Amino acid sequence: MRGQTTAPTRFRWHPNPFQMQIPPDARIEALRARMSRGAPEKLRRLLLDALVEAGRYEEAIALADQSGIASGTDTRWDINLATALERAGQSEAAAVYAAAAVAAAPTDSGVALFRVGLLIRRRDASALLALDDLIDRFHVRLSPAMLKLLRDQRGIAYLCALAEQRPDLFRPGDQAELAIIRAVLAGRPESVDPMMDVDRLVRREVLCLGDADAMTRLGREIESLPRVAADPNSDATAAGLKMGAIPPRSERIDRALAAIRDAVERHCEALAQLGCYPAMPRDIVLKAWTVVLAKNGRALSHNHPAGCLSGVLYVATPAVTVEAGALLMPLPPAGVDDWPWPTRTLVPGAGELILFPSYFRHATLPHDSDDARISIAFDILPSLQ
Repeated sequence: MRGQTTAPTRFRWHPNPFQMQIPPDARIEALRARMSRGAPEKLRRLLLDALVEAGRYEEAIALADQSGIASGTDTRWDINLATALERAGQSEAAAVYAAAAVAAAPTDSGVALFRVGLLIRRRDASALLALDDLIDRFHVRLSPAMLKLLRDQRGIAYLCALAEQRPDLFRPGDQAELAIIRAVLAGRPESVDPMMDVDRLVRREVLCLGDADAMTRLGREIESLPRVAADPNSDATAAGLKMGAIPPRSERIDRALAAIRDAVERHCEALAQLGCYPAMPRDIVLKAWTVVLAKNGRALSHNHPAGCLSGVLYVATPAVTVEAGALLMPLPPAGVDDWPWPTRTLVPGAGELILFPSYFRHATLPHDSDDARISIAFDILPSLQ
């Protein structure tokens, strides 16, 4: 179906604070100019944040060495410095620093959460014990890597039981997926059929952003973004390039995001009339990022546990077929053998938007073209305002 041009008003859309930030390289220059007239701790903390966000890890480490700020005194500083050490190839130093920060601030859940994630990435034998301690002492949301560790070490039934006992540990998408898994393990998959109804819950729509070349121009702009870089901590893409966030002040990208918001409104209105998913709050945020996949790039099996609704706008889809570059959903989660719902193979075209429940596990087949496959992926999140 081709998108309408009028915008319904089912939701109150709030700005995404992350998108509104000044690009990190510009922040770095502005902060350094201010620090030339004096360098209070607040400016150092802001500069470290910007350096890590920009991927300038060696500069971040040098700044920390000069600052004299002790570990355990500021959560964001500790996490930023440990992140810089890890991504600069100093994983052992990152682990030592994170352990010292946890010891200095034992009631700080943020540093403890980061340390467990670091131990998992390092495949450290103590990761499971540290995760157990985290669960016992804090109310935190478990990351996909943490859930995978628990599933691999203790089984999917353990995860399902934990989700019933401690729902505070699980994000909405994980809660939904585990509810479906519980029904399958109990031999009652039909009880959750409405949550897996692809025909109703997945929407495909071609968005019109202007003239026939609008998508081509949008794709060129995304490819030219200065901060498109490999994401070393991404569990969702392989051989791909991933942006952390949409840049500010981009007329073409803003037009695409507005069209996505309109499509979300239409989709949710249609679902509400059918009396089915999603139960979304009125106040929501669109969090989007760009993905540029090179040849053989692909999205690995994953879901979007923080979202209420997720989707992808396909900007460029060279050589996408049922055998290369196609989108697969819903996929069975690891550890579940008798998954009764078939996986669909969706072949998107340039300009096509696909919306789906955030808990739907999905992946793509490897991209088979020398030209990049370009998309804008997004989650619809509850607003914190």
